Amino acid sequence: MRPRGGCALASAALAVVLAGARTAAAQAASFPAREVRVEVTIGADARARVREAYVLTGAVDAATFELLDVPCARLGPVTSVVDNRAIAFDASRRAPWTTFRAAGIGAAAGAVWRIEYLVETGGGDAAVPLVLPAATLERVAGTRGAAVTIAVTFAGDGDATLPRFDHDAGSRTWRARLLALPSLIRVRVPRAASVACDAATAGTSGGLEWRFWIFVATMAIWVPVYLWWFGRRRAGEDD
Repeated sequence: MRPRGGCALASAALAVVLAGARTAAAQAASFPAREVRVEVTIGADARARVREAYVLTGAVDAATFELLDVPCARLGPVTSVVDNRAIAFDASRRAPWTTFRAAGIGAAAGAVWRIEYLVETGGGDAAVPLVLPAATLERVAGTRGAAVTIAVTFAGDGDATLPRFDHDAGSRTWRARLLALPSLIRVRVPRAASVACDAATAGTSGGLEWRFWIFVATMAIWVPVYLWWFGRRRAGEDD
């Protein structure tokens, strides 16, 4: 009985160690910010200017951000500043994501990391992609997530449709308070005649089209072959 008890004790200790390691890894993987403010201003030409602000809770020397490629949303240059000091991004693309990496940041806790860029949406029922950290945001104490505030202000007619926004009465601003940063927001604005959305602009969805057609072709071949084999097998059992 003693060996069995010793094994159980060792297993329990190992489980505690592994759980602690997983917790430490999750904490290390999180982005050191729990307060994020996003301001989106949409002009009469359907261009959206996005300003993001991350209040850092710890030191940051390197970080990775991601951007989801959205059809008909053309992204302008992305600028990055930490307390008035420009931070260069090294961008690379692997559809449907564009990755922005920065190193040698040397930011301390309490600093504010600001990211700004312009998105041409073309108007209509449009999507505005957001640059977001590749790691999850830190949680606010006593809550299930971070404190993310998104404000969308229109120069003319328009409304924010996704995620759930509340309209500031008597203004053209819509606000959302979330626990995490979404990869995009959806808005509805008059279509801009000067910005067209064609196949070249829309691009691809990371190879989903050809994967879908390969799947269809595979099923078209496999199903008849399987039914033929199954029929022969049943016929052999009947004989």
